[in-house]
Amino acid sequence: MRKITTEEQKEILLDMLKTLDRFCEEQNIRYFMASGSLLGTIRHKGFIPWDDDIDVVMPRNDYERFLSTFHTLKPYRVISIRNNDQYYLQFGKLIAENTILKEPVDSDLKLGVYIDLFPLDNMSDDYEVAKKFYNQVDRLKKKLMIRNYIWLDQRPLYQNLIIKGAKAIVHGKRETMLEQIDRKSRTFQSNTFSKYVGVVCSGTYGYKEIMESEWYREAMRMPFEDMEVSVPVGYDKILRQMYGDYMEWPPLEKRVSRHTYEVWSKI
Repeated sequence: MRKITTEEQKEILLDMLKTLDRFCEEQNIRYFMASGSLLGTIRHKGFIPWDDDIDVVMPRNDYERFLSTFHTLKPYRVISIRNNDQYYLQFGKLIAENTILKEPVDSDLKLGVYIDLFPLDNMSDDYEVAKKFYNQVDRLKKKLMIRNYIWLDQRPLYQNLIIKGAKAIVHGKRETMLEQIDRKSRTFQSNTFSKYVGVVCSGTYGYKEIMESEWYREAMRMPFEDMEVSVPVGYDKILRQMYGDYMEWPPLEKRVSRHTYEVWSKI
């Protein structure tokens, strides 16, 4: 095995994205670039220069179809709680099996370079109900986060001690927590969008995650590196809600990757 560079990792991710894009087109599965990947598509026409991952969101029914039909297109495969009882997250990933990636998580499961796959869930037609719904799922997510945390030397000591104390309080099996989040996130599942939708199961932006479904009614094709990808027609409203003036670059000290893992090639 050999350690791979960030640029090599991006090359793998781009090929994975091309595979996902082709598969979704063939199977008539809707997907959209999401979060930092959506921002990168619009602002940089590709990866954010200091970023090293790809986020994709799919309406819940399309997400479930993708998980059940993609299986494996070597060297890529899907992993989720639907097909692996050792998996520790409430959303799926498309992973490269010819790589090894170990995240700082309380688990022995090793993944590979991955694309995060998030379901876009209905959140009611009433904004106040959507807020309460987000809070309910968020409480479950925080319990899982505490369960998954491990001691990290890179983290300030007081934070490690707080996490250690929280882990002593939070009880329950991870499998049960995952099932609870998954079931709760699908509360408003339907064949049509409700007025408000969002990445309920894994959102990290609070109420900014509550989006108007009209913003996702249609997809547009936009350039991303040397390919084209799907973005929601309301990308401007989505990005402004999440990031404010998203075309303005952050200060230099914030242009860093948020990931703390290393990646190796099996080849």
